[in-house]
Amino acid sequence: MDLNLTADTPRLYCFTLEVKDVADNVRQCRRFVLYDNTSSIKIWKRKPFRFTSASPDTDYIWQTHHNDVCISWKDYFYNDFYIDNELLNPIEPDLHGLISGSYEQRTGEIPVSGTSNVYGIIAYDVSWSLNHGSFSEEKPVPSFTNQSFCKHLSVEDGDTYTLNVRAVDIAGNTLSDNRTVFIDRSAPLVTDIWLEKDGYEMLFVHNSTDLSKMKMTFNALDPHSGLSKIQWTFGIVDTTTELLSEHLAIRTINDSCSIAQCYCPAIGDCAFFNYTIPLNKLNVKDMHIGNHNRNYYFTIKVTNMAGLSTTEHIDVLVDDSPPSEGVVYEGPEDSPDIDYTSDVSILVHWHGFIDHESGIKLYRVGLSDRCLSSKDLNNFTEVPSISILMELPFSEELVRIPTTFTGKRFLTVIALNNAMEPSKPVCSDGITRDLSPPEFRNMTLQHGQSSASLLCLHDEVYLMQTNMQRAKLHNTSVCQSVCEADVESHKITRCIT
Repeated sequence: MDLNLTADTPRLYCFTLEVKDVADNVRQCRRFVLYDNTSSIKIWKRKPFRFTSASPDTDYIWQTHHNDVCISWKDYFYNDFYIDNELLNPIEPDLHGLISGSYEQRTGEIPVSGTSNVYGIIAYDVSWSLNHGSFSEEKPVPSFTNQSFCKHLSVEDGDTYTLNVRAVDIAGNTLSDNRTVFIDRSAPLVTDIWLEKDGYEMLFVHNSTDLSKMKMTFNALDPHSGLSKIQWTFGIVDTTTELLSEHLAIRTINDSCSIAQCYCPAIGDCAFFNYTIPLNKLNVKDMHIGNHNRNYYFTIKVTNMAGLSTTEHIDVLVDDSPPSEGVVYEGPEDSPDIDYTSDVSILVHWHGFIDHESGIKLYRVGLSDRCLSSKDLNNFTEVPSISILMELPFSEELVRIPTTFTGKRFLTVIALNNAMEPSKPVCSDGITRDLSPPEFRNMTLQHGQSSASLLCLHDEVYLMQTNMQRAKLHNTSVCQSVCEADVESHKITRCIT
């Protein structure tokens, strides 16, 4: 039997078949048919479709743990016809009790007990992709009326997962939509927090009571999600007074990272990672003048795109006084000062440089043919007379210097405190390197006597008298020939006439 069913709206039909045998026995059975050629699945935009395993603080976009990935779409998909027309509810039993057992439709899509559905939706299928790759095979959602799905996906920081949900209604209509979640459970990195001055880093002491001249630098990055904001606070340690509190802009790069000062996170735009805290607003507030030998603090809070934060705290001492100068000696410690040498190297030591506030950070030592100034030691490349320049840590007050010179040289030492403020230069009294052998000149031997003889010296002939005094001889060709063979060795030769 063929029936041509048409309707402007979905309708539920009941077909009853009655069979009667020759003995007038009657048996009935029935089946239900839903005709729906007009309805469709729609999306309710005001209903949430989101990852419930993600953080609410990130609008359910970032998941900050490595547990199951869970998504929910409560009332998001619907077929509006079945909201107002409950054709899928349980059907009343046969009034006459003639239809029972297998003669009643107890299975199939429209059983007498009703069809489990959510606004006409009878199934959901889920698939997922990792890092924008291809989607997995669709999996049916168990207990689909819960309108949620959880899956252990072995996530790692920096992963991007997209889950696609396909709704299927009673008429076979389908509609799909998807959501993307990002994974990052690690906090951002904040490193290398220190002051910079004259190219030196790792400083924690400021050399001026003008606080606005501080140059506080640090590195901040997140290799998985990138940074969302940087907040910093500057204040006084002992009174916990807050002087400034500001935000730093995240400096992103539209193109790929081509320089050493930037990085590209697994998710998001490339960005610079080196930052400097500006304190020029202290001038506007007339709060830029601080106190000598006082501690100030910086608090830096860095937050990544996943909403995870790292907070670092650092104290800075203000020390605007230079170190006190000491003394410099040539020679080993606990030994007299050396003024002359012929060795290939010399020891130089110093002591007495003191900085009571911030301590000594390093020593700068220069060797030259004159005493050097602080300017010379700071701009040594512009001073040709400096043959050796070295920097030594505060713990070393003795150094061996190669003596590649002849003549007199001076050692100049300055001490720099932890604010990189130099002491006055201290110069040694100098050391002379002499490589020539000693010579005898105008030697007199008291009470000495000798027989008269000739002395041949430097192509000249002398008479050595009995009292050991010499006298130069002139026009002495005969005597010259006698000692000619011994001139080079300067031997005394007796002249035979």
